[in-house]
Amino acid sequence: MKSDDLFVAYKEARNLFISEDEFSILVTIFPAVLVATADHLFDEEEKEYIADLVTNAALELYEDGEKAEQAAALLFEELLFLSQVNNEWQEKFLSVLHDELEMEDKSELENMLLETADVNKKMSDEEKSEIDRILKLVND
Repeated sequence: MKSDDLFVAYKEARNLFISEDEFSILVTIFPAVLVATADHLFDEEEKEYIADLVTNAALELYEDGEKAEQAAALLFEELLFLSQVNNEWQEKFLSVLHDELEMEDKSELENMLLETADVNKKMSDEEKSEIDRILKLVND
């Protein structure tokens, strides 16, 4: 599935008003949520780390701090939604990353996933397995 098609489908299914650039942030950061929740615990430190990722990405997108803050809040809310449901979007998001990420971006994705797992200073076996699964899907 192409990112444009996924953007339209997700936006319609969730009845969201977000830009394609904002949606790109959502797709890119979503794998970190998968890692953070792999051990069935999405603790405050992990949520804070994900919130920081979203906020930093929104600040890169918008010069207007208020607009960036609003976008970050919406995107974080969507990531929380995605973390709580066994949903159809997971493989679609990963498929788009597989098809559209450049090698340099795949390396940045791997770093983000490893940093996510290390937020608590100890990577669980479940987090390690999830990182391996995501990287295999994105790189193969």
